[in-house]
Amino acid sequence: MVLIDLEGVVAFVVFICAFFLVTISYLTYRRNKSRRLLFVVAAFSLFALKEGLLTIYEFIFESYLSLEWALLLMDFGILFLFFVGMLKK
Repeated sequence: MVLIDLEGVVAFVVFICAFFLVTISYLTYRRNKSRRLLFVVAAFSLFALKEGLLTIYEFIFESYLSLEWALLLMDFGILFLFFVGMLKK
């Protein structure tokens, strides 16, 4: 009997959702040309990259302890980009 690694599957689903959000926000940016949306696109892109790394590590190495600092820095970058995007006029 093969057990499915639920955490890896969830990480993959989150990655797909993040990629979908990147696509939608980029298409919206192309239509509106708002600089605020450019920061949102960047934040969603960074989030998708982070989730992609988590998915790869989850399926290949089954642990992401070595990525801890990189993931924390990416989280900070995501929050910063959303913050700047909210403040832009």
